[in-house]
Amino acid sequence: MSEAPKDGERGDVTSGQSRLFLVRFRRFQNIVRNIVLRTRTTSSIQHVTTGEWKMIKTIILSMCLAASSVSLNARAQDERQYTEGPVTEVSYLQVEYGHFEEYIDWLNSTWKPTMEATKKAGLIIDYKVFQLTPKSPDQPNIILWITFKNAAAALDKSVELDAVAKKVICSTECQNKARVGRNEYRKVLGTEYIRELILK
Repeated sequence: MSEAPKDGERGDVTSGQSRLFLVRFRRFQNIVRNIVLRTRTTSSIQHVTTGEWKMIKTIILSMCLAASSVSLNARAQDERQYTEGPVTEVSYLQVEYGHFEEYIDWLNSTWKPTMEATKKAGLIIDYKVFQLTPKSPDQPNIILWITFKNAAAALDKSVELDAVAKKVICSTECQNKARVGRNEYRKVLGTEYIRELILK
């Protein structure tokens, strides 16, 4: 298994290009200094040969390219190397022993039709149910997974989501009464939001 690159390794390319830029710049300084000294001695710039002018132009061009490359690499390192993907609401539940099939029946008869209607309305993009093997009595054995397009859809669409639930199931009061009944054999341990990061 390959080891992930460390921060110092990521900077090796840019630092190497910077050193190359400095070397070329010093070469250019030395050539110009020699030409200036010759010009002062002869009081004429005509003694600067065509080859020397070509060399100066070549070095200037190389310096410009090196500076541009360093700048582009530095800018690229500042950019995020991922894009933000969908947001998933993850609910952790604990269903008491002997009531697992009863809860699955409720998921099939009520929760799934509601999720399908919500998906059809464009409010979510996916939903899933997971069964876990808890290591201790205080851990969940069911996870409900609802995926939204983004954080705004997950956090700011409660009115639209409630409207779909009322249409598919029943009124809010009716849903609350049914929820109290389910609380006798299942416990909601917590809910969190996770965001997918899409690597470039």
